[in-house]
Amino acid sequence: MLDNNKKITPYKIPTLDEALAWGKGKVIFTLDIKNDVPYESVINVIRQQRAESSVVIITYSAGQAGKVHNLAGDLMISASVKNLDDLARLNEKDIPDNKLLAFVGTREADPELTKVLHDHGIMCILGTQGNLDRQAAKKDFSCMLALLNVVQTS
Repeated sequence: MLDNNKKITPYKIPTLDEALAWGKGKVIFTLDIKNDVPYESVINVIRQQRAESSVVIITYSAGQAGKVHNLAGDLMISASVKNLDDLARLNEKDIPDNKLLAFVGTREADPELTKVLHDHGIMCILGTQGNLDRQAAKKDFSCMLALLNVVQTS
């Protein structure tokens, strides 16, 4: 790897195999598999490392989520759930609720939706992509506290 001054450093980007070996049992990996990478290849590495309990596979559609579930029904899947129709599409793919992590978007989620998801035993995640961070900087982080309250009471 090169540093900001374009000098070679002793550091290198680990392979997926190396990263999973290092973090197994210590961290939860959310793996965002890019278009040209077959799910099967990534799942094989996960299995070789016996890291199934340390990984969540990110998907962007019910079709992708269904494919991952059919290939590896024991793995956790992150799927976009921005409304009840999204949840229905995932249910049509026979993905069990206990294998889903609902990505509810990059803004505060609808409290009714998070209640339904929690009633199904589905955990939710929220991405900031800078939106919430910028709001927090402007509002002395009170919006972050409000989100914590929503998560704790939903």
